[in-house]
Amino acid sequence: MFSHSALEMVTRFNEAKTKEQCVEHLEAFTRGHGIEHFMIAEFVGPIEPDTMLEGHFPPEWTETYLGEQYALHDPIVHRLVSREGRDIIWSDLNKLVQRKSNAWKVMNEGRDFGLHEGVTYPILGYSGYVAGATFAGPRFDPDPEFRAALSLVAAYAHSRMLHIHREGRRPQEPVILTAREREVLRWAAQGKSDWEIGEILCISEHTAQKHIENVKRKLGVSKRIQAVVEAVKRSLIRI
Repeated sequence: MFSHSALEMVTRFNEAKTKEQCVEHLEAFTRGHGIEHFMIAEFVGPIEPDTMLEGHFPPEWTETYLGEQYALHDPIVHRLVSREGRDIIWSDLNKLVQRKSNAWKVMNEGRDFGLHEGVTYPILGYSGYVAGATFAGPRFDPDPEFRAALSLVAAYAHSRMLHIHREGRRPQEPVILTAREREVLRWAAQGKSDWEIGEILCISEHTAQKHIENVKRKLGVSKRIQAVVEAVKRSLIRI
């Protein structure tokens, strides 16, 4: 189940009017957890006039990273665009990177700017959309509970920032969820598995999963947590 503070943060993001306010909320949530830097960025998706890149990484590192086109060799970016969908724990990824390779160079240089340990949450959508929410610091080693809460906060921060970023460019198509879909999604927002939802609602695990998949398709997202975030943002459910 997501922590109370994470759910409070969802409300704050929903009320945010600017991307700068969203960044401030993220700073407040991550303070005291070994996180000194974070960034939410788009990598692959429909062609836009500009690409969203919000947060605070060391300016010198950002300049070097963009100027040297490190994204071409960054193993984190490669993992994101592969659309595996799993959280990317840097310490685990480092074990797979060959020493002296271009990928190793990117990760190693990042440490010079305080980017020693971190986690990147993939944010995937349909039509090839890929974004990532990265949190890092010299001594970042979150416990599983905080990492789960951070995943929710990261997904909602991205959703709100993207809405502000693209506001006014095109109207948002209305989405209609059935009463059962909303009911299933509300339990999913409480961290319940498909099996648990089935037991609660007296339906099969397969039926619960089918409802979740239908919601994801209607909302144009690929992950369960993104469905919850998008539904809350559109006032389709309350948590």
